[in-house]
Amino acid sequence: MQKTSFIYVAGNPALYPLEYYDPVSQEYRGAIPRLLADFAAKCGYNLVYCQPGAADRRRELAEDPKVQVISGVASGEHFPGSAGALTLYRTEAAGTAAEYGLVFTETAPEAFVRALTGYAAERGEDAAMGELLAAVEEPLSGTAHALPAGSASGERRSVPMDVLLTVSRWEERQLEAERELDACTGLCNQTGLERLFRETVREEDRGRYAMFCFHFDLWHIEHVGGPGAAEEFLRYAAGALRRSAPGGAALARGDSGDFFLLCRADSADTARDWARRMLDAVQTAPCAGVPGSCRDASVGIVPLASCGCDCRQGIYYARQCAVNAGCSSQQVKICGAHDCGICEEQRELLADLEQGLRSGDFRLYLQLIVRAKSFEIAGGEALSRWMHPERGLLNPDRYIPLLEQEGRIEPLDFYNLDQACSFLEQLHKKHQGEFFLSANLSRRSFLRAELVQRCREIVERYEFPRHELMIEITESGCVRGEEIERLRKNIQAVRSLGIRVMLDDFGMGYTTFHDLLEFPMDGLKLDKSLVDRLSTEPGKIVLGGIIDTAHKLGLSVLAEGVEEEWQVDELRRMGCDLLQGYLFSIPLPASEAMRRITGRGNRPEESAKIVWKRD
Repeated sequence: MQKTSFIYVAGNPALYPLEYYDPVSQEYRGAIPRLLADFAAKCGYNLVYCQPGAADRRRELAEDPKVQVISGVASGEHFPGSAGALTLYRTEAAGTAAEYGLVFTETAPEAFVRALTGYAAERGEDAAMGELLAAVEEPLSGTAHALPAGSASGERRSVPMDVLLTVSRWEERQLEAERELDACTGLCNQTGLERLFRETVREEDRGRYAMFCFHFDLWHIEHVGGPGAAEEFLRYAAGALRRSAPGGAALARGDSGDFFLLCRADSADTARDWARRMLDAVQTAPCAGVPGSCRDASVGIVPLASCGCDCRQGIYYARQCAVNAGCSSQQVKICGAHDCGICEEQRELLADLEQGLRSGDFRLYLQLIVRAKSFEIAGGEALSRWMHPERGLLNPDRYIPLLEQEGRIEPLDFYNLDQACSFLEQLHKKHQGEFFLSANLSRRSFLRAELVQRCREIVERYEFPRHELMIEITESGCVRGEEIERLRKNIQAVRSLGIRVMLDDFGMGYTTFHDLLEFPMDGLKLDKSLVDRLSTEPGKIVLGGIIDTAHKLGLSVLAEGVEEEWQVDELRRMGCDLLQGYLFSIPLPASEAMRRITGRGNRPEESAKIVWKRD
């Protein structure tokens, strides 16, 4: 028995038909892999190709002491640490001979070298010829390079190359394969997955298949691991998913950058177990020297039986399911017909967004804000409602999270900013007293180089006191170290226009005291979750500390989500400046809000001072 039962091989991904990488099966194919597999099966070894993929990593892997064989080596190629060579095939072209075979590294056990050398020498002419012909007859789906035109042979006999391959056929299929290959991971891309879907999933057994989406927070991985960490992770994840995928599964990297798996799944429990096992394999990837975090990954599963969808719909539904799972702190989520219906609505809303903005279908609403001491109307928050031509009036929870998730919130943000400025101009013409109106912009928007110019272009179209406009920086992810200075400069530039800036959702998520140290602000808005915790002693201590610190820094404090009388009492006792919530005002159409602000409401409580009374 040999000392080791494993053969670790560094393969050549581009030496068709002798050895090449097939992105569909994610395996090395060709005459050499077939020979090695037969040898391993007959002589008791286990064959393992290291880091299979479309990139040629043989020179890099030759320095790995674990690797024992460098494969697909042409005459004239040299690798570090080589300790001998084994020629398997020869070619002849225009009278020039070339040899192809293996190189053994210094770590290859002597018994293994002797066994493989003897096995190769014992092959007859027919066996060598059969290996080559079998390799040529295999479907061509890799990105290999054909041998030089001429002739190829087993060790003992040359045969014409036109018997082994037709160059035009190879080139045509090579181009086709390149169109279906993801260059980063070596997996097939979405085009390849769609083809496999058509070839694999039949209508009569569609219900037995499921589409999986493995979604990763690449931004956070890059942030923690440094430059290049995301790409390195993708390659690692591709290998881990390939090794742990169930038999017969099709694995690909989609256009969104996520990984997708199409396979048979007999039950929800089976699908969930597969997903968790594969996720565990991926999360062994080191990031900045430590294994990946569970917060960086989520899996969405869509049984095709639940939606009767085609491949593209299945990909879309599975990705939405995975993203929603991550947003709700779930690692694995299975979506049914109801979820797919929601996804379809979201897809249609995304398609309708630009037309809705052009047509003015987004309507300005205001939720009024009062002074904590007097309950007088001090300002309002600019909100939106979508008057969809087919679905009617849509509340923000139907589209805002979707637009944020898909990175398409900016057009609506600046549209709302324009509407807010228009409202302030109308109010100013009525010679109304002090009133501020806040509009939301995400941190991502604040990092844009063109932010200040866009804000300037919008506000300069309208006449109103600039300090009456306040921009709330919404909580939408942490800012990387190199982005802090850019965000600080943009905030300063916006404030130089006379616009005030406030931190939204303070005290939760990424919005912390650190932001007060880094960024120049005029105020902060307390997150509703903090207001809800006023019923606890720790909640009172924390909130009181935040308000006291903000006042010492010269900041105004606004509490949102105020819905109970006891919350009002506590916030006033702590010295909170402004209050916002359903207890004082629901979101109102702009015209109705204008009547209340100017004191033209029909009822006493609709005047410029909200008369709030206890029952």
